Amino acid sequence: MTSWTTPWKVRLNPIAEKDLKDRLKRGLISSDDVAVLKAWVSTIEEKGPDFIATTAAGHWNDHPLFGDRRGQRSSSFSEAGRIIYKFDTSKNVIEVLRVTEEHNYSTDGDKKK
Repeated sequence: MTSWTTPWKVRLNPIAEKDLKDRLKRGLISSDDVAVLKAWVSTIEEKGPDFIATTAAGHWNDHPLFGDRRGQRSSSFSEAGRIIYKFDTSKNVIEVLRVTEEHNYSTDGDKKK
């Protein structure tokens, strides 16, 4: 018997979307980075956040965050680049809070703009 599950949906919050567009415009995030980001979205939407946190998921180096980011997670999309997100299992929604080319978990970028 096949098990059916509701697929996950990735959403970029409005502040993160504006910040990502600015980083793309300034060339801080490359077209290669965008390709990797799309692969992350595809993988996490298909298999979910539990899978992306496993070693089977590959190079994402996904892990929980602490302090001001308690309840959030980070995945790597480059040596220093990070996707900071949280998820709601009751709705199967992953909300991307920040995409940064720096290894920076500060919440300052979440509040500006």
